[in-house]
Amino acid sequence: LPGLVVIGWLIMTVINSSLAQKVLVHLGHNLRPWPSISSLELPQWAPILTLISALLWLVPGAIGYYGQNLMLVLLTPFFFIGLAMIHSLCRRVRVGGFLLFIFYFTLMVLGWPIIIVTMVGLFENWYGLRQRLKASVPGRPGEEI
Repeated sequence: LPGLVVIGWLIMTVINSSLAQKVLVHLGHNLRPWPSISSLELPQWAPILTLISALLWLVPGAIGYYGQNLMLVLLTPFFFIGLAMIHSLCRRVRVGGFLLFIFYFTLMVLGWPIIIVTMVGLFENWYGLRQRLKASVPGRPGEEI
């Protein structure tokens, strides 16, 4: 339960800061540029910490409990990396905005696709799928996805 509470707070913080940034951009009072979710990256040590917390989860007792909650919290950035991957894929098609709407609606209604998005984030972090997608687009070598 503590890990789920922290995840809830993290997600609400991201949502609230995004909404605040949108209002500030609309009013012309923003001090920072609008962040691009498709360019989101994690530091190299993030998967290592997540693996260590997963190993701690296997230890019986309180250490396993702490490891489980820590692992859930450390998987949250990979969820956002998975969302970045989805955004990158949707920018490649003409009806990308509609696909994002359907995706987020499905994500909120069903809930279980969160696991798939997090796994996509893990694989993207290991294999650099967005960079491979960027390299596979002919005629647009330097364009941001």
